[in-house]
Amino acid sequence: IGPAEEDLQPALLAGSAATLPLHRPENLVRLAELLRSAGGYIGNDSAVSHLAAFLQLPVVSIFGPSNADRWRPTGPRVTVLRAGAATGCRPSGAKTGLSASEWLEQLPPAKVVTSFLNLVHPPGSERSPVCS
Repeated sequence: IGPAEEDLQPALLAGSAATLPLHRPENLVRLAELLRSAGGYIGNDSAVSHLAAFLQLPVVSIFGPSNADRWRPTGPRVTVLRAGAATGCRPSGAKTGLSASEWLEQLPPAKVVTSFLNLVHPPGSERSPVCS
């Protein structure tokens, strides 16, 4: 977690993540080491997503109302998911009446997980996941 997530720490520790360690990397080198050890990354529109993509990890980057065409991370194993895409609604940066969290709530968690698994084991590969 970083400074922006400090307020989430109690909820993370109380939830299912309690069995997983929370890391506070002290610099970008340590963050890069943690990302490499994880083997992949699922995250929001952030600098960490760009670092993970630079490291050529499988990355699912989730965008809400920000412009994914402009700010997306790039790399050989990056999938960008846009909240609202399933409903045909695409944020343009204009006022939409929805908060960022309301945009993100429109993206089913199963779609995020399936997208990540398909990056790690592409369809047709020997260990292709069966996802519905």
